[in-house]
Amino acid sequence: MPIPDIELKLINSDGSENPTVGELVFRSPYVCLGYFNQPEASREKVRDGWLYTGDIFEKSEDGFYSFRNRKDDMFSCGGENVYPKEVEDILFTHPGVANVVVVPVADAVKGFVPAALIILHKEAKSQRGRS
Repeated sequence: MPIPDIELKLINSDGSENPTVGELVFRSPYVCLGYFNQPEASREKVRDGWLYTGDIFEKSEDGFYSFRNRKDDMFSCGGENVYPKEVEDILFTHPGVANVVVVPVADAVKGFVPAALIILHKEAKSQRGRS
């Protein structure tokens, strides 16, 4: 939830506001003026007093903000935006998956494609090859 003296908003990649999901930007009297000796990063991250976090958040109907993933983790696969965390979340729903990480791999046709590195639960490993 926002606290006093801090304004929050979620924005789409085109800069328009989105009431439910988008990059979290905020401004307050406590936002830094920029990054020390990094004018390019300062221009990118601090604009008109708003700090662009690079974090994708979702806002619930009750006004709570939840972290979804990082904006810079996104990659394009054949023109579609792919967020590795979203693919990982889907793979985690399989009962045999103990851990997973999704990374972009270069592809001659689509630019990048997702590749999943999966660790199976011990029980799932012992069940492989059995009907």
